Amino acid sequence: MILLTIALIIPKLRKAYFFPSCNFSHDSKVGERIVFFDFARGIAITAVVLIHSIYLFFEKYPYFNPFWLNNINNISRFAVGFFFISSGALLTSGITKEKIVRILVPYAIVCAITGIFQQKSWDLVVGGIFRGDLLPPYYFIPVLFQFYLIFPLLKKFRHKKYFLLASIFVSYLFYITPGLAYIAGVPTFGPFLFLFAFGMVYSEKLKSKTPFENINFWLLIIPIYIGLQFVFPGHYFNSRYFYAPALLVVIHYVWYKYEFLRSLRFLTRFGRLSLWVYLIHFSIQSFLIGLIVYNFNYSVFIYILLISALTAIISGLVAKHLNRFYLYLYFS
Repeated sequence: MILLTIALIIPKLRKAYFFPSCNFSHDSKVGERIVFFDFARGIAITAVVLIHSIYLFFEKYPYFNPFWLNNINNISRFAVGFFFISSGALLTSGITKEKIVRILVPYAIVCAITGIFQQKSWDLVVGGIFRGDLLPPYYFIPVLFQFYLIFPLLKKFRHKKYFLLASIFVSYLFYITPGLAYIAGVPTFGPFLFLFAFGMVYSEKLKSKTPFENINFWLLIIPIYIGLQFVFPGHYFNSRYFYAPALLVVIHYVWYKYEFLRSLRFLTRFGRLSLWVYLIHFSIQSFLIGLIVYNFNYSVFIYILLISALTAIISGLVAKHLNRFYLYLYFS
């Protein structure tokens, strides 16, 4: 709410978040893969791995003082925002056969395998696929497909003056109303609408190679958010309506303004595998947390870093082979 107030009070931020000019030029070729989004997803999925390392650590060691680990969690909570913004920016149509084959089928297969290992009945597995609750991260897919479903409707309004302002209102309404955030156990799109809508409105700009203007105002939000989460300590969740867009805009600016980010090719490759990493990393992390016992003789940060690094490496390698195998089956 403090960040919302700041965004409304400062004219340039108010325009940037709620009333941007929509006639941005797009200088990428039709069909060209935009590497920036792979890089952004690489950063986001790395943050997701870190968040879940902390989550699983607290499940095993609930008596540990959470303050500093909560701070790391909160700073990493741009991750889901990056994915929803990227989806809004890159989407050109609603539900298609390609999306079902590329996303829904792998998700359903991994869910089925997860359900078997959890020794759940098939009705609970099928229900879990629709609800996205077989593992904590899986809620994302049902929400994403809801956006695919309503995309044709949202597309009609994305250039309207009050589109983003209306979407932030809807997001707050859903976020603070449990009966709207989950309906019949299914997570709804509402709490994340602003992030997806932001990607839709800024689609051409995010796909262009021209850095954002007024970067100092976008940059201003980041230290304010980080400072506020020290003032209001707690375990934050994924609806970072101002922090996630601001950080993505800053990374876009640096990506096209300077060369050094492009040398981090491992993040770009990781981002291209983000779907498979997303589907398998939590199970790998759970195994590693159970296998590697935390020794209180060394820093908890070293332990979290170790679990996160091992998870990222193993998930990346497994995801690479799974992706190749799945593509082989799909095209053969």
